[in-house]
Amino acid sequence: MVIPVPEAESNVNYYNRLYKGEFKQPKQFIHIQPFNLDNEQPDYDMDSEDETLLNRLNRKMEIKPLQFEIMIDRLEKASSNQLVTLQEAKLLLNEDDYLIKAVYDYWVRKRKNCRGPSLIPQIKQEKRDGSTNNDPYVAFRRRTEKMQTRKNRKNDEASY
Repeated sequence: MVIPVPEAESNVNYYNRLYKGEFKQPKQFIHIQPFNLDNEQPDYDMDSEDETLLNRLNRKMEIKPLQFEIMIDRLEKASSNQLVTLQEAKLLLNEDDYLIKAVYDYWVRKRKNCRGPSLIPQIKQEKRDGSTNNDPYVAFRRRTEKMQTRKNRKNDEASY
């Protein structure tokens, strides 16, 4: 037994007449996002107070907004309940001493004036200890009662 297979025809002249070989893909179709940890964006976003400090600092030295955000982000992530000291900040940030001192002083002042535990906004979640919390601002809660799933007759006790 033989399976019938149609013959493949190649008409190069007809193909070249239909499809010109001059096609180049436009650059807006090609998008490559670098995947490495160096280009990761900080979680901290600058506000208008930060911009005024940045403008004041830019009179004496050149500092970019992203660089400032990275510095504040590192300070925030390194300190939880207890603030980082100036010596720890110097080890954490690899910048000029004057810049580190200015940013550190500003960060400590801003951190003490902020109402929350951190300058980086975080989603309020339920406490892990299992205590019932009726706080309306909690974003995600665990289910208290088990949901009734669809019953399958084969897995029902009566069918056994």
